[in-house]
Amino acid sequence: MLKPIKLTQEQFDEIFGGHTDEEDALIMKSEQDTQSDKIGETVVSDDGDAYFTAVYSGWITNMVKIPNERFDWDTESEAEQLKRKSLCLNNIYKQAVEKQLISDRGSLIVITDSPLKGYIYECGNYGKGKWSFLGKTNGYA
Repeated sequence: MLKPIKLTQEQFDEIFGGHTDEEDALIMKSEQDTQSDKIGETVVSDDGDAYFTAVYSGWITNMVKIPNERFDWDTESEAEQLKRKSLCLNNIYKQAVEKQLISDRGSLIVITDSPLKGYIYECGNYGKGKWSFLGKTNGYA
């Protein structure tokens, strides 16, 4: 019989790959300044397994999930070695507008999660293409 093990975030990141130091710095900055112009540079990833990203359009009372297949994910980076797709928040917004997944005045919510931590971002509530950091989760495990 298998016994469950407990991993710290550092151990999990070591095994499965985590955020780069640069990504962690952007996330920490966004936690301190929820309206920072740098939030849009935050890179989110999805591997279809441990790390996932969900994108929703609309407003809180009428959210619709946009399938990840509708976005052109970057696989030409460090994320490729980890079998992950990645995309920065600004590119998610840009593609959503270009592909008419939202209007140019629409709102997006991006939830990115892993077993031990996750983040929630919103775009469009404080201006067209303007990202806000909404919160941090404890992960889904």
